[in-house]
Parts: sequence; C-alpha cells; structure tokens
Amino acid sequence: MRHLTTILRKEGYEEIAFLLHLPIPTEARDFAYPAAEGAEPEVAVIFALQPLDSMAPAAAHEALHLFGAGDLYALTVFDDRDSRDVMRAACRGFADLEIREMTAYAIGWRNAKPARAYPTRP
Repeated sequence: MRHLTTILRKEGYEEIAFLLHLPIPTEARDFAYPAAEGAEPEVAVIFALQPLDSMAPAAAHEALHLFGAGDLYALTVFDDRDSRDVMRAACRGFADLEIREMTAYAIGWRNAKPARAYPTRP
C-alpha cells in the first residue's frame, strides 16, 4: 500500500484513503483508521461476508470516519435528532439512515455546531 500511496502522491493527490472489503469469517469489528495529517493513507476495513452492495450502510459508516465523523452509538445519552444518523445506528439499511446534522457538522457539511447535551468536536 505504501508503494501505491507514493504513486498517487506523485500524481498530485494530497489525501489518500482506502476502503477495504475483507470477506473473511472473523469476530473482529469493522473499523476505520484516520491517519495523522497526511502521514499515511487513511484506511477503513469491512469484514462482512455478504456482497458489497448489501453492506453499503456499514461501508458508508466506516468511510465517514475518514472524513472526521465519530461514532454516535457509544454515547450513554443521545439526542433524538441523531437516532437515524448513520454514525449512531446499528446499520439497518439505507432507507432508514441519513447523514443528520451532527455527522454533517463533523465532516464539514454544516458550519454551525448543533446543540447537544454531549460534547462535540470544534
């Protein structure tokens, strides 16, 4: 992957991320690894055994981590406005999930910080 990153940087790409689908039986959870300020490529890994098109919600969730979104499902207190957010949900399919205002703020699609009872990043 380092070689591919070097090639892409020479072609003018400043930020590089990979979404990896590893369809292997495992107890491991899907994850994303955002890199520090361009030092390494960012990586999101999906382990699901189902076809890629049926696991789109999980892929979207992990990819949004690479743009700065944090998990909302681990909160002990959460706002009802985040209930259908892709970063909150145990992914139930695209029909039921959205990029709501908290995730939109985290990835830079919204300038105003949403009012929440829990802390948010600046």
